Amino acid sequence: KLQVTDVTMFVGEGQLNYQWDRSNKKEKSNTEKIGLQRDSKSPSGDLGVSVYRMDVILLGANRNAEVIKEGLQQDYENYYLPQCPGGVTAHRYSKITYKKIYPNIDWEIETAQKGEAMSQGCKYNFIVHPGGDYRNIKIQYNGATSIALKDGALIATTPMGSITENVPYTYDAATHKEIKSNFILNNNILSYNIALPLGSGEGDRASAFIINPVLEWASYFGG
Repeated sequence: KLQVTDVTMFVGEGQLNYQWDRSNKKEKSNTEKIGLQRDSKSPSGDLGVSVYRMDVILLGANRNAEVIKEGLQQDYENYYLPQCPGGVTAHRYSKITYKKIYPNIDWEIETAQKGEAMSQGCKYNFIVHPGGDYRNIKIQYNGATSIALKDGALIATTPMGSITENVPYTYDAATHKEIKSNFILNNNILSYNIALPLGSGEGDRASAFIINPVLEWASYFGG
């Protein structure tokens, strides 16, 4: 789980789940703020919480992929549920890797490091090892009210916020030389077009290449 302001991102079983939570607390007038008037129906003015969720699913992914955890953080959360009355401790990590989420393709997800431009977001990498076929990667967006490509980036919009996947940066893992790539959007399914060099087909590449989009999200406030 990664939480930034009122957006929480859950990761697991080949999915990213974005959840926006917003308090519906009534904005008080000047008289209410100084205690001269209160909402008779709710003294606190609290009208509950609005929640909206968007699911981003890796179609055909290995739902039982091995999970590698890195960057153990100091803070953690304890959960006490009916099925585990003794409690469960959930630790935090700065990076997780799903090994072979697709055949010969790993999926890395990590939080932004201090000093990076997207200091409140996260990024993920697909590491396509020799023998892996990047065309297997298909990402379905469920719950977006609109989804479109703009200047090469993907923008998925919901009533409470948006998610942007910036233009992918793809490079050879051994030489770090950039490989031209772009998104393909077919209805609500995102995939990649990668201009692999001649002679580097899926079965005869000697090194891996990395697809590295960056995620950014925003929330909508006001009317």
